[in-house]
Amino acid sequence: MGYLQNVKFGEIVDLTGAERLKVNIMVMLVWRELLMAVGCIFFLLYLRCWKYNTLPINWPVVGMLPSMLLNIHRVHDWTTQLLSRNSLHFPFQGPWFGSIDFLGTADPANVRYMLNTNFSNFHKGPEYKEIFDILGDGIFNSDMNQWRTQRKIGHSLINHPKFLQFLIKTVSKEGGAWFASCS
Repeated sequence: MGYLQNVKFGEIVDLTGAERLKVNIMVMLVWRELLMAVGCIFFLLYLRCWKYNTLPINWPVVGMLPSMLLNIHRVHDWTTQLLSRNSLHFPFQGPWFGSIDFLGTADPANVRYMLNTNFSNFHKGPEYKEIFDILGDGIFNSDMNQWRTQRKIGHSLINHPKFLQFLIKTVSKEGGAWFASCS
């Protein structure tokens, strides 16, 4: 390090190849240590906040993804807890480099509004149809008039007396067998 002792800040220094390599290695080590320190600080802050506040933290780059990954083994229970603590709706923000932002809701009024009252405002779009192509053009993949037609057909089938008789007979038969196997 003797070659940098008498250098003033901002002064241009001509270094040999070996000296330049040593300086580059030192700079890389300093950056690595700084990044590790910042990462540790964020991790400790996260653990502290997670201990006292169960709502996920929206981190600058990764969003709420760390919270979801920590709870992936119990994602349904975690989602239910989030919704119950946050007045039945919760905005989840994913990483800034991905499009994982969504609003989860369990409020019956919101669900009724989206699925029945004002369904035409909530289009599924081509990406949704491409992802769920296996469902075909059924009620889960259809939009607007096609959905309305499918819904009317499904409603008439479910309310048909023969279907209701079949449902009652099947549930009592299979339900009885299931309860017997559980006890």
